[in-house]
Formats: sequence, C-alpha cells, structure tokens
Amino acid sequence: MKKLTVFLSLFISIVAFSETYTIYVAEKGTPAAEQSSSLANDKTVFSENKIFKAFDRASEILSQKKSDTVLIKIAAGSYYGKGKTGTWSFPDTQNPQGVLKVLGGYDSTFKKRAPFDTHSILVISENRSDSVITFEGKKHALKELQLSGLTIDVAPGNKYDAKTHSLLKGTSCTSPILYFGYLETQKLIISDNIFMNSAHQVSTPLIRATNKDSVVELRNNLIFNNVYPWKADSARFRNTPKEYIIKNNSFLMNWPYNPDPTSGTVATVEVNSKDGCEKIVFEKNIFAFNYGGAIMPLYEEKRMPKMEFKSNLFYRNGALFKVKSADDGALVGKFNGSATYVTYNMSDAEDDLSYKFEKNQSFDPKFEFVAPELLAADSSSVKAQNTKANTVRSILGQNLQGGSVDIGNFAYKIPFDKDNIPFPKEEKAKVFGVQKSLVEQF
Repeated sequence: MKKLTVFLSLFISIVAFSETYTIYVAEKGTPAAEQSSSLANDKTVFSENKIFKAFDRASEILSQKKSDTVLIKIAAGSYYGKGKTGTWSFPDTQNPQGVLKVLGGYDSTFKKRAPFDTHSILVISENRSDSVITFEGKKHALKELQLSGLTIDVAPGNKYDAKTHSLLKGTSCTSPILYFGYLETQKLIISDNIFMNSAHQVSTPLIRATNKDSVVELRNNLIFNNVYPWKADSARFRNTPKEYIIKNNSFLMNWPYNPDPTSGTVATVEVNSKDGCEKIVFEKNIFAFNYGGAIMPLYEEKRMPKMEFKSNLFYRNGALFKVKSADDGALVGKFNGSATYVTYNMSDAEDDLSYKFEKNQSFDPKFEFVAPELLAADSSSVKAQNTKANTVRSILGQNLQGGSVDIGNFAYKIPFDKDNIPFPKEEKAKVFGVQKSLVEQF
C-alpha cells in the first residue's frame, strides 16, 4: 500500500508539472495579430509577429521545462526569415521529454486550421544558401517533433535556363528544404505541408531513435515538382526506428537527381537498408508523373527493411526510362544484379518480390496541370570530341570532353498558386493522397 501511495504521489507530481505552452504567430497589423495579443498572458500563452522569434521562445521554454509541450500556432500569411534570408533555425534544444508542434494554417481567430486553404507561407529569398528550416546542434533532443501546415515554395532561390526552361542545378541552392541534423527523438511527424520546386531534396531526416519504438511519419503532404525529394533513412545510432510511415501524400511530377537514365538517384522516394528502419509502410499515397519512377529500394530484398505497399495509386511514373504503360515505374531499381534500371508495376512486383502488396491501383487521377515531355540525356551515348585538346587530355590521363546534348523542361519552375492546389478531379481518386479532411486540429 505504501508503494502504491508513493507511485500515485509521483504520478500526480509529474502531471502537475507537465504543462502546455502556446505561442501564437501572426503578421503585424493583421486581425490575427490583434487576436494573438488578446490571447497572450505572457506566462503560458505568448504572442509573436515572427516565426524565428517563436522558435527562440519555444527553445527557451523547452530548455527549462523538461516534460512540457510547446505549440507554435501560425496564422495564415506570408512570413520572412531574419533579415529576409528565407531561412529559419530552431536553436539547439536538449529536452528528451519535451514535445514541440509547429502548426501553420490557422485562421485569424486561431480556432481552425486549414493549411490547404489558408496558407502559412514561408517566403524564400533569391539568395537562399541554406535549408529553409534547420534544427541546430549536434545533441538536440525532443520526445516528439511535428512540423505541420506550412507552405514552402523554394523556386525564388533557384536559377532557370530561359531557353530550355530547365532548372540550373549548379547555380541553384543545393540544401534540402528541411534539415534535422541528428535530432534524437521518439517521434517525428511531418504533415499537412506543401513542398515545391526544391533543386535538391525536401529532406532526409537522419534522426537518432530514442528507443526501439521510435517512428517517423510523413503524412498528408503535397510534394510537387522537386528534384530527388525524399530519402527514408536514419542516423543509425543506438536504436533503429521501428517504423517509417508514408501515408496519404501526393507525390506529383518530381524529378531524378539528373535528367539521365544512368544517374545514381532517380526515384521520388529512395529507401535505404534495414539499418535505417525496421519497417516502411506506403499507404494511400498518389504517385503520378514522377519522371524517375515512384519508389526505389536501394538494395536487394535481404538487405532492405520490411516493406508494405497498401492501397496506393500509381500513374505514369518513370518517363525517364521511356516506359510504355501507365502503371509502370511504381518501383525502380537495379534488381537481381541488373546493370541497368528495371521498372516494375505493382502487379509484376508482387509476382517477383517478397514485399507485402495489397490493393494498389493505377488509373488517371485527372489533375489539371500538364506534365511536359522531358528532353533527357543518356550520358553513356555521349562520345568524346575529336579535338587537339582531347588529345592532350588523353596523354595526361584526364577526362575527355564530350559532345553537347539537349536538355529541356527539366524541373522547370511551377509558381505556387493558392487557388489551384493539385487535387484529383477523378472521384474515385479522392480517397488517395492529400486530403483537407485529414488535417489535425489543435
């Protein structure tokens, strides 16, 4: 009885000291800012006009309060980083019991969030040279982190060729949109966001799993027109994440690392070995018009995590490989020691591979955007030029200079249009991919 009393006393003590702090963020001079100020008590509820100031305050709270939750609620509007750099950094914060939720898309009353209608837009600088959102530090730790409801179009920080409309990779920012460092956490959730026009990845979250029950969730995001957008992996620290859940996302018109079928990285989602996670689940996603294919397992099955493909919609992926069928390009890789890429539809993959497949489909979702024809290059077909310079380079053992190839329409810019978010028009496709009704309310 005495032990039970001590336990109950300890439990009550923990609950009593566990509190939720809320930081409201709204543009200065807006109705949302007025509402934010009226709600603040400067004890557990705060008001800010800048996201980076909210980040600093949240870090300060979490650094002192070891088991508390901080909610950053961001009203619809356009937000600029410090000095209008188009980048935001969350300070090094070491709180393995703390929870941080960054939540965009609120209306002016902060009572409802609808990030696909009322957008919290992070405005990107023309001179962006770093990730849009960075979590600083080498030992930062949180029990749970959620990034949700943000609209990030990084096209203003990219460079494009005026004649071919292609992305100029060499002069565009090569940092991913999101960078988590080696965040130690039990749960990472990335949900309800719009990520567009990245020249090099949306993210590869290399988290350090707190324990063997740690999970990464990528759900209900629009991932549109990015180069090599996502890699499923982890930091491979003490623990391996138990599960990686990729659910109800719309992966639309994403691009390979290079417009070349011999490129090392081609697919929209690349899955690393079982050292990165024990199991990965793809469920109710839309993969459509992804030029390098939808999903790429990096290794043979025995080296891969358990993989499940449940009720996904695949349509016209893998144009880089000149596939002939609309359901091809769902899986792409160098299977069974193949020297070149093999593309699978779900039916053939189910026959050949040992992963779990269930109710995957292929039909036209009927999006209103037009996917352009890609003018790509096969680097193996480019021959060295017969020039005096190449003769000298050959004698010196240097790489020879090749001929030119035409590249067109590669990852060309698609401006963000809040009135034309690409949702499917086909009725039976509306249960797949991003859905407004799935947005969580807090």
